[in-house]
Amino acid sequence: MAKTKLLFLLTLVISFVGCKDTAQVRSAIGTYSYKSSGTLTVDSLSPVRFTEQGAMEVVSLKNKDSVLITFNELFGEVYATRASIKGKELTFTPFERIIEPSILTQSMWVQVSGKGQVLDDCITLNLEYHNRPLDTTLISATDVLLIAKKNTK
Repeated sequence: MAKTKLLFLLTLVISFVGCKDTAQVRSAIGTYSYKSSGTLTVDSLSPVRFTEQGAMEVVSLKNKDSVLITFNELFGEVYATRASIKGKELTFTPFERIIEPSILTQSMWVQVSGKGQVLDDCITLNLEYHNRPLDTTLISATDVLLIAKKNTK
């Protein structure tokens, strides 16, 4: 009986030590459908409303709270960033992406920053788009909201 209890405790300890993800990361891992919208200002032109949609995936990096978030925009580009999930807060590394011609007269690179929250089967991101430091065209979108809903099987 003592050997059985000891074996059970040893198995339990190994499973906890071998688990490199937090509970929050494990619950956020998966594929999501997203839609985003915001207002984009380019130089002194009138602001333009835009929406985007696509698929997003959250992948564990097997390092406690670290994940990789990939975005596959419908009829658009693919981009990714690293993030950390602590509690309900999601903080990602700023990244660069392309804004497509449907919004502008030509494709333009922007820097993306912001934060988000992980809720039950949903992730919300509050994003800001700005021109890259050496670009001469001023681009700004400070109110971009991205809502991603987890796809169920």
